[in-house]
Amino acid sequence: MNSYQTKEVTEIDDFSFDISVIVPVYNAVKYVKQSIESVLAQPEVKEVIVVDDGSSDGSYELCLSIASEVEKVILLTHENRINKGVAATRNLGILKASCFYISFLDSDDYYLPHRFKKTKQVFYEHPDCDGVYELIQGQADGIIDEERAAHYNNHKMTYLDDTAPEDLFFNLYPMGKGRGFFSPDGVTFKKSIFKKTGLFDVDMKTCEDLLMWCKMAAVGRLYPGEREQPVTIFRRYDGSLTSNKSSVNKSFVMFSDKMLKFVPKYLKTNQFPLFIDRYYFMQLHYRGLYYPKELSDYLKSWQIFLSATFKIIKYLDKMYLFKKDFYRQLLGIIKIKKQ
Repeated sequence: MNSYQTKEVTEIDDFSFDISVIVPVYNAVKYVKQSIESVLAQPEVKEVIVVDDGSSDGSYELCLSIASEVEKVILLTHENRINKGVAATRNLGILKASCFYISFLDSDDYYLPHRFKKTKQVFYEHPDCDGVYELIQGQADGIIDEERAAHYNNHKMTYLDDTAPEDLFFNLYPMGKGRGFFSPDGVTFKKSIFKKTGLFDVDMKTCEDLLMWCKMAAVGRLYPGEREQPVTIFRRYDGSLTSNKSSVNKSFVMFSDKMLKFVPKYLKTNQFPLFIDRYYFMQLHYRGLYYPKELSDYLKSWQIFLSATFKIIKYLDKMYLFKKDFYRQLLGIIKIKKQ
């Protein structure tokens, strides 16, 4: 038992644990029926909120048919059935969810039996728990390249280190250097935590989920659930969503700016140095400028460095700017850049 596990399960069967599962759908007609059925097979699920994001392959019509036959399934769309992206689509589901707990499932993935057995136990053991993260496993579907297929079939995803909730923010990727990160298919939260974090950021085209998990780690208490056996299978196939490196790097730069605006009010003063260090790193590294080699890149890196410093002064606790630690840190980063 980990040091932060504090309570033995005695009357867990009497513990109220009703879940709204949100399934964002976009052109997944081949898989969405299995996804929905895997959610309905979980006894803890009281409603399945399917949100179609402007599908054009028959997914909407299939979901409409399922919703007309199964009372638990609620089908939603954006106004005029337009496509708004996964962040806005999950947000619509969150706003309409009626249960105390919320979980997610992408429309081409599926839950395994007993998906929420360990989840329920963790919430019962820890009344302060705001969310639970668990293991998911990949499955290659129609990928011809055998090496790629083997990689996806063996790929498992969650946060692996034994980290107490109060230390998770500075260990969770990409803010920290811990092993792994969460997936939407493997998390369950109290709906109330979104009052602190806000909804998924619709400005983020990629990494919007990582931004949300880091916000949650900053303001809430997140505990591990099942990390030995997968609770969900996530598919990878040639047509599944991928992002090029340039797009992801831009998202991480945006990520760091959004964290700078959101996080400082939740940090203790002695945590500022580590946060500032990670902010500078992300601003420079994801632009390829952390160790500049050419003169033009060197000048760009200093421009970014100064811009980042002004942002820190704007959003960080102003009293911290009068402490020697802040200036020692700036000098330390300058020395690194000169190497």
